[in-house]
Amino acid sequence: MKFTITVNQKQAKDLGITNINQAIILGFISEAHSWAEPVVLEGEVYYWASRSVISSELELLDLKADTIYRHLKSLVSLGLIDYIKINKKDCVRLTKKGKTYYVGNESEKEQNSDLNPKKLGNESEKHSDLNPTYQYTKEHKNTKDKSSVATVCDDAQEVASYLLQKIQKHQPTFKVQNLKAWIRDIDLALRVDGRTKEELIGCINWIYGTQRGNFWIPNVLSGKKLREKFNTMQMQSQQKPTQKQNANTMVDEIYGNGATAQELIERMERGA
Repeated sequence: MKFTITVNQKQAKDLGITNINQAIILGFISEAHSWAEPVVLEGEVYYWASRSVISSELELLDLKADTIYRHLKSLVSLGLIDYIKINKKDCVRLTKKGKTYYVGNESEKEQNSDLNPKKLGNESEKHSDLNPTYQYTKEHKNTKDKSSVATVCDDAQEVASYLLQKIQKHQPTFKVQNLKAWIRDIDLALRVDGRTKEELIGCINWIYGTQRGNFWIPNVLSGKKLREKFNTMQMQSQQKPTQKQNANTMVDEIYGNGATAQELIERMERGA
């Protein structure tokens, strides 16, 4: 069960939400990468937002499955989530508009109210348990951190989806066992290893778009392998081909066009 439920009233109203349960569900969906199974649909990463999970995690709301469905459809009509039903599974993802919803409001921190007595007391009270200003600032900082992590997670989802598309185009029968693990490993490559989304996608394009990169096709079949082998692949992609490699490339291209051995010899003699 989710222990803490927080609602940003101003943000919810600005987005057109008039039902507090819908605001809570939207906030819960924004954390779907941490609790829901990812599903790639039409080249996009969705999450299986099981109604039973939503009901059990948001237990205090006492929501029935049909009620949750109506709330999801309302969020769709507001343009906050995309919704696809696959084999009785409710698959959702935040839209660009939906991603603007966040918990906490900078302007509230500046209000001089009984809930935020920033001008009351003396300097020594600043870091006491009785000072809500300090507490709120800490919570707001965590909200910013979560927003940053969410951005990185979006990039990880995009790279994982892109890699899967490339693999399945080359091998249509390929089935991913755990896409969530792919996203987690790629997220580590971004946050811990310092890679960028563009570097990882560029590496994938090198694998599937060059002869030297083709060697890695059967060796990079997950986000984990993409992360593990990135340094080696990056170095190889930056190396200039040797004369032998150039010759091998030419031979492959000539044979690939159906030339005979004699035609191959003649063309090599001409340097063509």
